Amino acid sequence: LHIRIIGTKMELAGSQIQMADVDAKNPLGTTVYGMGNNNTGAEGARWNNLIYTNCMGPLFVKNPWFAESILKGIMEKRGVAIHETGDYPFAADSFRSTLAFIRSKSNK
Repeated sequence: LHIRIIGTKMELAGSQIQMADVDAKNPLGTTVYGMGNNNTGAEGARWNNLIYTNCMGPLFVKNPWFAESILKGIMEKRGVAIHETGDYPFAADSFRSTLAFIRSKSNK
C-alpha cells in the first residue's frame, strides 16, 4: 500500500491488511498503489484524534516521519519544546526501495 496523506506532502508505504470496509467522510490519504477503502482511491479515516488505516508494516517504524508528525502535534498541544530531528536516511532508503518494488508491478 502506498498512500499520500491528505493536506500534506507526506507519503507512507506499508503492507495492506483489509481489516474493515470503510466509507470515510474524512480519509487519511489517497491511494497511489493498493486497494485502500473499498478500492475507491481513499485510504483510512480521521476522526478527532483517531486515525484508522489498512496500512500495516508496522506503520510508524516504516514511516518515522509520520510518527514524528503525530508526536510533534501532541507535544505542541501540551506545550512541550520540540527539538529538530534527523532525516531518517535508513527509513528513507527503505521507502524508496519499497516504491521501486511497487512500480515494478504491472497491475498499477
